Amino acid sequence: MKPINITFEDYELSQQESKELLVTIIDSRINQHKIEYLSNWEKDHTISSEPTDERMDALESVKNELTKAIEENDSDEFDFTISVMVKPKRKKEMAKRILEYSENHN
Repeated sequence: MKPINITFEDYELSQQESKELLVTIIDSRINQHKIEYLSNWEKDHTISSEPTDERMDALESVKNELTKAIEENDSDEFDFTISVMVKPKRKKEMAKRILEYSENHN
């Protein structure tokens, strides 16, 4: 899959719409981390929440930075353009299996 660029330029997003779109994306990812952690915790109560907490804190920090940057611009003067790149990234475990397979079959 090739990287895909998505630009929300033609939609002339307002300050509030831009903020809502970005916050929704980030909050969705934070919630996914929570769900994954709880699912894993149900299987193993000794699992540490530290890695999940760190990822969620990092996402909260990005969300706060974006919110602040958007709110600092006067909404009467600006429309916003949001560009998103969707780029596939091989999962580490999959890459590890491919490497092991290639090492064992050469």
